Amino acid sequence: AMRDAVAAINAQIRALAPVLNAPTLADWGSVTIGPGDGPLAVLAKRFAEDLYVFAVAMRPLEATARFTASGLSANWPIEVLGEDRALISNAGFFSDQFAPYQVHRYRIPSYFAPR
Repeated sequence: AMRDAVAAINAQIRALAPVLNAPTLADWGSVTIGPGDGPLAVLAKRFAEDLYVFAVAMRPLEATARFTASGLSANWPIEVLGEDRALISNAGFFSDQFAPYQVHRYRIPSYFAPR
């Protein structure tokens, strides 16, 4: 079981290697959490025309996070990588729930495409 888990993590890292090696974006947007929620660590990357946001809950607390990005219009599809689910943005932001220490990886397709 442990070997399978490590192999799965290794495969995910390999698949995301080009994204992880891309420059980190300091000015992609911001994240806010609710009062009493645990803090999140967030990393944003640009790969091709897509925006990737990696977020992890840093404490044994649940959190509701609001990710704000100025270029995000309403009804934008947001893929939650590795979770077989998607989110839809509101104008300028999207929200998600975090369990204690949970990691979410988001891909916002065509975020940097000319419009």
